[in-house]
Amino acid sequence: GSQNDMATIRLEVFLPLWEAIPLRYAVIEGKHVNDEQYLGRLVKLSAKSALICCEVKNDCLPEPLTNIKLNLVMPNHSEASEDLYAKVLSQGIDENCLYIRFTSSIPDKLKAHLVAHIKLE
Repeated sequence: GSQNDMATIRLEVFLPLWEAIPLRYAVIEGKHVNDEQYLGRLVKLSAKSALICCEVKNDCLPEPLTNIKLNLVMPNHSEASEDLYAKVLSQGIDENCLYIRFTSSIPDKLKAHLVAHIKLE
């Protein structure tokens, strides 16, 4: 259940990134990916999850347990990443921010880019 998810979030270490990574996401309903794409930014990353801030009004945020498809737009890359799939776990403390858990594996090349963005103290 959901309490377990929250516990997992607290146990996972979310590391800030040097710069937020722009992304686009679309909501998946059943097997169908919604045509409407929204903009957001990936701001923190953990082993399997991330914190994203969405550039939408609060009432447009996907609900917890919604599945979404993400495409990251890495700096210096002209096109967006391959499709990544994730599930919304909960809304973050700041409005418009969502904790998501990746449900598809992140391609190694992309993972390397992401890891390079992590801000280590």
